[in-house]
Amino acid sequence: MSTRTINRALLALAWALGGGVSAAAAAPAVPSAKAKPADDDQDDSKPEHTLPPVIEQAIAEKEQEVVAARQEGIRLLEDFLRSSPKSRETAEALYKLAELYWEESKAGYLAQMGKYTAAVTACHKDRAACGHVPRRPPRLELAQAQGVYDRLIREYPRFRKIDTVLYLYAFSLRDQGRLGDSVKYFQTILDKYPKSRFTADAWMAVAEYRFYEQQNYKTSLEAYEKVLGYPKSPLYDLALFKTAWCYWKLGDTSKSALRFKDVMDLAKKKAGIPPSSRSARRSCRARPWSTWSSCSPRTTPRARRTPSSFWLRSAARSTRRRSWAAWQRQCSIRRATSAPRRPIAC
Repeated sequence: MSTRTINRALLALAWALGGGVSAAAAAPAVPSAKAKPADDDQDDSKPEHTLPPVIEQAIAEKEQEVVAARQEGIRLLEDFLRSSPKSRETAEALYKLAELYWEESKAGYLAQMGKYTAAVTACHKDRAACGHVPRRPPRLELAQAQGVYDRLIREYPRFRKIDTVLYLYAFSLRDQGRLGDSVKYFQTILDKYPKSRFTADAWMAVAEYRFYEQQNYKTSLEAYEKVLGYPKSPLYDLALFKTAWCYWKLGDTSKSALRFKDVMDLAKKKAGIPPSSRSARRSCRARPWSTWSSCSPRTTPRARRTPSSFWLRSAARSTRRRSWAAWQRQCSIRRATSAPRRPIAC
């Protein structure tokens, strides 16, 4: 059996062992270090509903199997990379190894967070136990995965999943607070891989950096508008909301108000609440005349559906008001100049 065949067999075995526990190639759901580890307002007086012991034991055994399979996959991939550092499968092996490193770090983080939460809960119940609470909550350590991703970016720039590698590496840097470094890799995705499935996420990351770190609301607005070009993205709602804030920061209150209304309409639409006809008419009145044609007849302000009819009705209303005022003045003059007790037909 040739060396390449043996390498592929080892690689396939590592794939099988770590396939069920590998990190997703999409945006990983990594808890933020700024997130509150425990809820201070939680009512501890209510009894907790626990699972039956049999189910808990089965879950624990399954978790142990997953951990063992992941660690075995890591060991096989590391052996493969040591024996074949420059083979045709090296890039794929590195990519898989980084995923398993990420999952291993995540598992350790969740275990530490569970202990931290338990210590905080015990502190809430008994102040004497507060000394066992760590000063800082645990953090997700991704140094091993980052090292592998960095090697992939440097040595295999033509790897078929290089856009995913760039995104995950940038995501990990941002999670560690290295925002300036992460934006560089997000921008690389936008420059070199504009058709990547992470384009909307990369634009969002760039926009957030410009909004909060640089406080450049003009350029951040441009980046948020790029996200709006992907209406199916889960970040579309947030980007729409942030554009309204950008307009507000730039002093354009009219556009800001319209964008905030678009946000509320979108929320109502997703909640299944139809917009009221009154609010729709107000929206049409607030828009320029050139866009009234996009409004339905029911939402168009009464009969004023064109600029010409609007001016005609306004002129007629003004004429009626002037006629009434003139008639009242004539009645006042006649009353003042007429003889006493003489009826005036006004």
